[in-house]
Amino acid sequence: MLSRDDIKEFMGELEEYNSLETTHMKKFLTENLKHIIEETSTAVYRDRRGNKLSPAALRSVAVAASKTLMDMYPVKEAQVSKLNIEGGGGNGIVFNVIVPESKPKENETD
Repeated sequence: MLSRDDIKEFMGELEEYNSLETTHMKKFLTENLKHIIEETSTAVYRDRRGNKLSPAALRSVAVAASKTLMDMYPVKEAQVSKLNIEGGGGNGIVFNVIVPESKPKENETD
């Protein structure tokens, strides 16, 4: 059956449809993840008594969504910055930021 031209054509159409569906799903997921990151990174929620809730849980959702986006769109090694986000073994998240040293100006003294 696979040697028939009409079957080959139909199989090609199915592959093309699958490719379009995958592209659409990736775009849909990207937009939703961006929305989740934006909302959870700045939102402030209150309980029923009006007390502010800890933002830690929301921020962890933002980090998880960011990591998912990074998995969907891998960054080339040349574009990697010196920011590491590491899990602390259940102790929270550790941010290691490496900032380049600025050279002192000639008229500055210690």
